Amino acid sequence: MHPITCPLLACPIHEQTTPPNQCCPICLTSDFCRSSPCHFHADCSNEKFGPKSNLNYFPSYMLLYIYIYIYI
Repeated sequence: MHPITCPLLACPIHEQTTPPNQCCPICLTSDFCRSSPCHFHADCSNEKFGPKSNLNYFPSYMLLYIYIYIYI
């Protein structure tokens, strides 16, 4: 097994935690959405260990298909 070199963190020790199954700590106050953004049609929210993307995009062509299916 190779040794792991963790990046230096810019937060105090008491604001650091190590996620499950990982070796390197992260800052609890990290802005994950800024550093690792979601798709531009998704809403990004910062979770404890990373970003969470909620896709809220409904393509307009899908509305046309639904309209045709229902009314024709």
